[in-house]
Amino acid sequence: MKYTAGGIGVMAYLTFMLGGKVPAALVVTLLAASAASSAIAEVTIDALAAKKSRDRPDLAADIQSLCYMSFSLGRLAGYSMSGLAVSTFGAQGSLGLLAVPPMLLIALGFLLQEERLPKYRRQDSQVRKNIVEASYKMWSTIKRPVIWMPVLYMFLSWAVCPDISEGLFYFYTDAFSGLSLSVGFIGLVYAVGSLGAFVGVLTYRNFLRQISFRWLLFWVQIIISVFGMLDFTLVTQLNLKLGISNSAFAVADETFSRATDRLKYTPLFVLCAKLCPLGIEGTFFALLVSIENIGLRFSSWGGSALLAFFNVTRDQFQHLWLVVLIRNALRLLPVVMIFLLPRTTPEMTIV
Repeated sequence: MKYTAGGIGVMAYLTFMLGGKVPAALVVTLLAASAASSAIAEVTIDALAAKKSRDRPDLAADIQSLCYMSFSLGRLAGYSMSGLAVSTFGAQGSLGLLAVPPMLLIALGFLLQEERLPKYRRQDSQVRKNIVEASYKMWSTIKRPVIWMPVLYMFLSWAVCPDISEGLFYFYTDAFSGLSLSVGFIGLVYAVGSLGAFVGVLTYRNFLRQISFRWLLFWVQIIISVFGMLDFTLVTQLNLKLGISNSAFAVADETFSRATDRLKYTPLFVLCAKLCPLGIEGTFFALLVSIENIGLRFSSWGGSALLAFFNVTRDQFQHLWLVVLIRNALRLLPVVMIFLLPRTTPEMTIV
């Protein structure tokens, strides 16, 4: 099982590279397979992190910080190489290079030592029993107010904040009505943004982890809304009046945005780990992350609807400034729901 994630990813990306002109249906299947590969690996890592956080509550913030610092460094490396890879190998060849990380997962599988379950626990009847018991324990846990209230906040804090990154990307790259930034430079922007995310995690780890979840996320949400005005400045070209070029301001915007986003992500995931009951830490953590991802899907759909309503397309940006203002205003909505979060700090026990 520990080689499954890597194997699926390798097959998917190598098919992209070697398959020539790939039919649309196969493209969708391969993308689903690659997403499944990432999900399997991520859930496994999350389960291990949640269990370790539960075993050592005093190190919960450190464990999650380490995970997301590694994640940010990986994104930094990937974005740094993306522009060069596309220009050298083309789009399809670059997809083939994405088979390298799944290969590393397979190699990691050989290094991980795990105890095999006894044969009787792998029988169908025992597996079904374990699933029923885990499901009952999850339901018994999540219906407790100390659990469902933070979970509801996690979902709503993402769902009510529309994601308009698609419209901003088109604005960055459009040669006529936008900023006319190259795809290679956009890769550099995202790479520097990943460095900002790394700094955000370090900031939380070293200076903010003693603050309660409620108080920290209250101020972080306000800061996210305020820094959203950097997008407004870029869209309206006010940065040029300040003597700052579009390229430099785009880099600064992405850096600050990713840093503040990580200041929100990291404590929320620490909170997820703290909410997990004994015995099903990995399963329950995966459930919480899935709920949070559903919130992110609603954010994406809301952003797409907002862009469509104001007729922001690949080459039409007349009302993008208004979309940015609406998004920034909606980012303040989670502040009024902050009462759903516990007053505890990462070192304190919740359940």
